Amino acid sequence: MHDLAKMYLSGLGCEKDEGTAQAWFRKAYYAFTAKEASEKKKGYFQYRIGKLYSFGYGVEQDYSQAAKWYEKAVAEDNPFAAYSLGSLYRRGEGVEQDDAKAYELYRMAAEHSEKPNASPVY
Repeated sequence: MHDLAKMYLSGLGCEKDEGTAQAWFRKAYYAFTAKEASEKKKGYFQYRIGKLYSFGYGVEQDYSQAAKWYEKAVAEDNPFAAYSLGSLYRRGEGVEQDDAKAYELYRMAAEHSEKPNASPVY
């Protein structure tokens, strides 16, 4: 659902249609929240929900909500959420701007033992 929404949003293989994209993003949001509620390992779904809030995909854009979902995912050891949350701290979006906190989160993401995130390394 999320990937189909991205295709409509960018016009990849179809006409660009933001309304249809947002409808598919909403469906993805409901699917992610349903899975997050029922999974033992919730970090992946918490991260994906945070991304939806960060970009306003299927929900109202809300950086503070994105930060809350990323925080939950970071607590579940998700390095991609650590990078995304670090970016919010770096820019002061939804959280108080804090370069030291951003650095800590970027470092956590870059040095993750199983899934290091290349973006903060760059």
